[in-house]
Amino acid sequence: MARSFNTLMGADHSNDSLFFFETSWLFTPFVFAALRGLVAFYTFFTIFFIFGWRGTHGDNISNKQSFSYFTNLTYWGIAFYFLVASLHTFVYAARGRSVSQHAMPPLFSLFEIIFSTAPNSPVLHLPFLLLILLLYLALAYIVHATQGYYTYSFLDPGNNGEDSKSVAGYSFAIAAATIGIFFFVNLISWIRLRYTREKTKMAKPMPRNGLTEAEMGMMEIPK
Repeated sequence: MARSFNTLMGADHSNDSLFFFETSWLFTPFVFAALRGLVAFYTFFTIFFIFGWRGTHGDNISNKQSFSYFTNLTYWGIAFYFLVASLHTFVYAARGRSVSQHAMPPLFSLFEIIFSTAPNSPVLHLPFLLLILLLYLALAYIVHATQGYYTYSFLDPGNNGEDSKSVAGYSFAIAAATIGIFFFVNLISWIRLRYTREKTKMAKPMPRNGLTEAEMGMMEIPK
């Protein structure tokens, strides 16, 4: 039987009732939501503080150019991820209770990898990650063509292309690192699932969902 695209991408709706992306094996839903919200607050505060500081000190050009850098785009992505994730977890936790009444991004990501109950990423995610890197590479050269500078010096092939091999080497090294990190993260997730699979912290479900776990109790996740 053919598997759907959603299933291949790790978004199988049949697992929605397990709340993989709203729960933690260590923290209760409200605590987990608060921690995610704290990360979201920190990332957005950092972004807007930097924008405000530059704007009030005559450096608006840096604000405009900031969207040309992959690091900054990644930071924006992390900020919105944690904002949405915290809101989802707050909604999940509140629904349950209503019955009875730049080195920072890797750390934030590691927090999610270690403390959430999200399953391993399907291998099908990998080509999309590489595609994103390829699209950014194209963006970096568009920035050079339109604004006259390279967002990262290692992307400069030189006036006569003398550093083209170096650029290619960096590009393949980054792609290889991405692949390595992808499988390393999946290894960490596998280890976490192996030892915490039966320790998921759940909010008390509403009766109409047909679930009967005790409030903030432990739900066993099918193996």
